[in-house]
Order: sequence, then C-alpha cells, then structure tokens
Amino acid sequence: SAIASQQKLGMDRFFLVLCCACLAGQAVSFSFFRDRIPNGYNVDHPCKTNTKWDGVGHLNQQGGGSRNAFGLAFYANGKQWNRTLCMKDSDGDGQTNGQELGDPDCVWTPGSTPKRTTGITHPGFKTPARNYVYSASDTTTLDCSGEITCQGLDAPDVKTLDLRMANGTAVPARTTTYYCTTFEVPFDQIYHAVSFEPILDNLNVIHHMLVYGCEYDDQKDVGAPGECDMSSGKCRDLLAAWSLGLAGQCSPPEAGVRFGNGTYRFFQIQVHWNNPEHKTTYTDTSGVKMHYTHKLRQYDLGMLWLGQFNLQIPAMTASTLATSECTTACAETLFSQGDINVVRTLIHMHLLGKSGRIEKTDSQNKTVVMLNETVYDYDTPKWSEHNPPVRVGPTDILKTYCEYDSSTKSMATSYGDATNDEMCF
Repeated sequence: SAIASQQKLGMDRFFLVLCCACLAGQAVSFSFFRDRIPNGYNVDHPCKTNTKWDGVGHLNQQGGGSRNAFGLAFYANGKQWNRTLCMKDSDGDGQTNGQELGDPDCVWTPGSTPKRTTGITHPGFKTPARNYVYSASDTTTLDCSGEITCQGLDAPDVKTLDLRMANGTAVPARTTTYYCTTFEVPFDQIYHAVSFEPILDNLNVIHHMLVYGCEYDDQKDVGAPGECDMSSGKCRDLLAAWSLGLAGQCSPPEAGVRFGNGTYRFFQIQVHWNNPEHKTTYTDTSGVKMHYTHKLRQYDLGMLWLGQFNLQIPAMTASTLATSECTTACAETLFSQGDINVVRTLIHMHLLGKSGRIEKTDSQNKTVVMLNETVYDYDTPKWSEHNPPVRVGPTDILKTYCEYDSSTKSMATSYGDATNDEMCF
C-alpha cells in the first residue's frame, strides 16, 4: 500500500501497492487460548493504564503474528497450563508465570477462579516495563515512550466522526465473512480527512477494516448493512485500511483524503471477520473514528491497488513466485492527470507467503525498490515509509513480486477472499 499525493487538489491517491505473500509456519492468534491460562482476559498492558493485552502470547497486543517469550513457552508446553509452565519465568523479570498471572501456587484449572484477579502482569514482557532499557533485539522489553500520534488533531478546526456498525451486529458462525455498512458523511462543503483510527469491539473475530468512497450520491442507492464481497458494488475507491498490528492511519501534514460537496457523499466500512470456532454468540460494533477538517491541505491523498489476481500455488512447494507488472500503458491510464508522490507502501498476502517486493523502474531504466519484505507476516503488516516521497508517473513501470511457501499444504491454493485462499497486492 502506498500513499501518493498529487500536485493539485483532486482525488488524493493512497497509493496502495499490495503484494501478497505469507510466512510459512507463522503464528496465528486464537482467542480461546486465553481460556487455558489464569486471567487470560485480564492481563494488563505493561506500558498503559486501564488497557489490556489481548494477545497474551504474541508480540502484537491484539494477537497474531510472532509469539512473545510466554507464547513460545505455552506452545512448547502443549498449549496447556500446568505446574511446568506456571513455574517458568518466561520473560526473565524474576517473577514466575504463575505469580504474574495470579496463580502463585500453580493450582489453577480452566474454568476456575484464580487466587488473584487484580494486578495481573504480563508473563511475556519484563515488569515493570519502564524499569528496563528497551532493546529491539530483546523481545521481552517494550518501548514505553509512547505511540506515534497524528499531527494537528488538536487543532480547533479538526472534527471527529465515528463510523461503526450498529449495536448487536451478529457475526456469522463461519470462518470468513465480509460485512459492509455505508454511512453518509458531511456534504455541505469540501473536507479533508486527516486520520482514521480503529474503534475495536470484538477482537475475537475482527481481522481488518477497509474504508471505501462510494460513487453514488443518492440516499436510495445506499444498501442496507450486510454481508458483501471484498470489492462491493459502487464503493470501490479505497481510502483507508486497518489490520491487526496497525495503530491507525495518519495523513502526512501536507495532505488529506478529500470528501464532501462534489466528491464522496458516502463512505463504506468493510469488516473482515475471522471466526474459526464457528461461534454463534459473537456480535461486533467495530468501526473507525475519522478526524477531518474544512481547512484543505496542499495535496489530496488516496490509495491505489496493484497486484495479481491469477494465482495458482502448487501444494508441497517451498517457493512459488507470482509477479505483476503495471507497464507504461497501465501507468499512462492511472496517472493521466499527472505524477503522484508515494509516501508509504504496504504489501498484503495471506497464510502462505514468504517474501514480497515492490519496484519502480523509470524511462532511464533506473529502478527504485519501494518495499523489500524478506520475511512477510500476515498478522504483522509493516508500512514502508518514503521520505522524501517516491515520484511515480505515466512513463514508469511498477512491479510486484510475491513469494509463497506451500510446503506444509497438501492442496493447491488460488486467489480468493478467504484467509486460507491467497492474494498478491
């Protein structure tokens, strides 16, 4: 995914070059594992007050992706709580896992109440986190200096609008579901959206959310909330994206996503639910908080998808490479109104990927590597930031490379919306 901006105020392009690849043997988050440890739903965030760490066994707070020290120990112990795991000090902070999780005597069993239910600390990160020097090479330490925040959100001209699903929205009892809800946004003048922040309700099922701009401008064309395809109807212009592992989306200080009078009157929020347990009782009211202003910035911001739909990945194969090329003919169509400035890129794949790469080659045959992800993790997406921006125009060629590892899969895999299918964007 990449953010690109144009010189004139017009459709801001969030230049999304998504390349599908997935990491073989990656860790996948299952919320029901929290039922197998004491206080599994009550583990405090090591750096933040009044915040829980839902992915107890993962480096990612929301779950998914690489395991932390406790997650590795839990997995090695057969994914069960017993005296062996309880007596370990997984993070090396001088407290046993049992002491941190409220079971100091190692007597807790699933379904029972632990000896202590307050002051629960994280068994995978050193406690207290602020007393340890953060090191990127030591996964038992955390950087508590604070999260990145968007610039200018406290300005008096910036307003907020919550776009979220209705209370009690039922999650179907199937592994993969896409659900769409359409919202009318302010239309009295032109605005710039400058930030999209996730509002997360049910982390047991939500995997990602996409914000689309809709082509229609009549209320009667707005469909009722319901299940949808990944690309739905007249709402095709991707404006923002969130996935597990991402905090939200800030626009560059000089750009914003244009909407309002003469542009988008309706936004659509598409949610991807992953319910591998097929539970029938789940509901979700997740969505996004949009920050916007009437003071237009210098550039418009948008998102562009490039990639490969024709995927055929054979079974039991350690390396399969899929490629996609946007030739000069393609670029002439995409950038007919002028060059764009790409400010960040993101690669997107599912569960078989191994690596991904995105390149731009200009008319002088000079190649710029816009993203090179040698190890891709579906549950831990990473933005590749470009400062200064990478300029892309009608004479350039854009190439996407997706490598897959299907050595543990007994059946061939093709393109599809489900998590067990594949993508390359």
